[in-house]
Amino acid sequence: MSDFKLYLEENKISEQQLIDWMTYMDNYYYIDIPSDVYYKSNSNIHGEGLFALTDIEKGAVVGVASIKDNRTPLARYTNHSKNPNIEFIKVNEDVVGYALEDILKDEEIVVDYRHPKLK
Repeated sequence: MSDFKLYLEENKISEQQLIDWMTYMDNYYYIDIPSDVYYKSNSNIHGEGLFALTDIEKGAVVGVASIKDNRTPLARYTNHSKNPNIEFIKVNEDVVGYALEDILKDEEIVVDYRHPKLK
């Protein structure tokens, strides 16, 4: 079973329900914040993803993923990986992305969606 299908099963949702939720979130809770750390491009993982504009050092702030209930491109376009190079950490009402390791220029930025620090 693919990790994506496992994610759907774990959350007891269908792919269409996930698509509908993402469309709703994009329409009502998306803030397009420009970044000097990453850019959006086609991903080999899934659809579009975010890629490092320059080398990012381990521990560096990659950006804000969520401001209160509003998602930014970092939350919307960071793809899932079992081997993430960033993690999202809740800071008060916001969520911030930090580099778990050095990320090279043009490397895709990926996060583990099952990360326990967000719960």
